[in-house]
Order: sequence, then structure tokens, then C-alpha cells
Amino acid sequence: MTLAKKIMKIITFLIGFAFLATASAQDIRDKVVPAAVEEQLPNLIDPDVSIYGIPFGVSEDEFIVRYGNATGYVRITPHESGMIYGRSHCFFFTDGKLSGVRITSSIFDWSVGNRVSSISPFSSINWNLDNGLSRDSNLTDMKRILGDKLVKDGPQYYYQTDTARVDIEVAHLTTAGDIDGAWRVHGLIIRKR
Repeated sequence: MTLAKKIMKIITFLIGFAFLATASAQDIRDKVVPAAVEEQLPNLIDPDVSIYGIPFGVSEDEFIVRYGNATGYVRITPHESGMIYGRSHCFFFTDGKLSGVRITSSIFDWSVGNRVSSISPFSSINWNLDNGLSRDSNLTDMKRILGDKLVKDGPQYYYQTDTARVDIEVAHLTTAGDIDGAWRVHGLIIRKR
């Protein structure tokens, strides 16, 4: 197995999908080459409308024209793909249209993530959801902002909007005890329904 195929297997596993469908070599070459983009993006995410002002439904090609080529490209299913930008963002496309995002400190595992040298236009964004949740929120904040909409799903949480599901990944600060304030937002996944 080549190194490229091993890396693709790792990426697919880490973004939580069951299998990686084979994409043509031309398809990947067209979409994977880091590009410098100097545009300052807004940090607001509205799960029903847009990610950083990028409307849901924009095509892969329009996305690439505006934000440059991706660091990596993953064919998730015949109808779904993921374009990875830098270490922290994977934008999901369904039938070629923007349908979600995964944001975390590293899309890849630690050893692969440390080897990614690509900087993307999304690398330094401190995201905020339109309801007030942010990358700096803790479980106390989540309960206060979302109330009964917040659902515990194993070790993670989620809530639903009119048209999307927002999964919130939390990490425990072990030195802070077992209080709600010790659980910090680590990442999120937004998928249009």
C-alpha cells in the first residue's frame, strides 16, 4: 500500500465516515494544491444559512475559485466529498454543493497533522455560532445558551436548528475537576438536514 493511500485511509477514519470511495486521479489533482488567500473572513457561522459568510449550496468549483485549492480532498461516498483546508477545517459537499463543515484543532491524527504545512484562509479564524457559542465556550455556557435544545449523545452534545444538526465536541480539562466549566468546546460538525 502506498503512503498516499495510507494517508487517505487515516483521513477518512478521522472524519468519521465508513469508507472512502475511489476518486479519479485527475479529480484529486484538480482540487488539491494549497493556495494563498489573503481575504479576511468573518468568524460567524449560521448553521441554517452560511459558514463564515459562505452560503450553503455553493458549488465545489465556486468554493475553490474564491478560497483556493484545498490541502486535501476526500471522496466520502459517490455523492459526498470533503475538502480539507489546513489542519482544522473540512468542508462537506453533497452532490457538489456545500452541505456542512467539521472544525477541530486537527482533522488528521497528531502525527499526520504535524506534517501538514499548509496555511489556509480558515486557519486563524476563532469561530462563533450565531447563537453565541464559540470556540472558547464551556459546558456551562452551552447549557445557558441552548437550554432544552442541548442533547447529550454519549460523551458529546448536539442541537438542531430549522435545517441543520450541530454536533459539539467537548474535551475535559483534567486539572479543573468534574464541573461543567471543565468541559470545553473542542470542535464542531455542522450538517444540513
